[in-house]
Parts: sequence; C-alpha cells; structure tokens
Amino acid sequence: MAISIDDALIEQVSGSADPRVRERAFRELVRRNAEALTCFLSTYQPDASERDDVVQETFLRVYMAR
Repeated sequence: MAISIDDALIEQVSGSADPRVRERAFRELVRRNAEALTCFLSTYQPDASERDDVVQETFLRVYMAR
C-alpha cells in the first residue's frame, strides 16, 4: 500500500524529533489542504471570516493532537 504525501507529512509532524522538520511538514500540510477545506466549508458557512476561523481551528487541533 502506497503512503500519500499527506500521510508522510502527518508522520513527520507527529514523529520527528527535530522541531524544524515538524514545522516545515505542518506548513506544507496546511499549504496543501487549507484551500480545499475552505472550499468545502463554503457550502456550510457563507461568511468568509467564520470559514477562516474554522480552518485555523481545524489545523490548530491537528497540530495539538500530534
């Protein structure tokens, strides 16, 4: 089974001992997925600032759960 790029980034965020590697991986994970999440949320939340808050909160929870 092939590992996806996002899976590899999540692995780096959660498993790397080097904080620089974790930060780079997390930034790349956000870069790759924030726009898609924002588009998805636009279906449910018409207010752009509310969507941005939800996106930010989502990635914060991902980072904290590492």
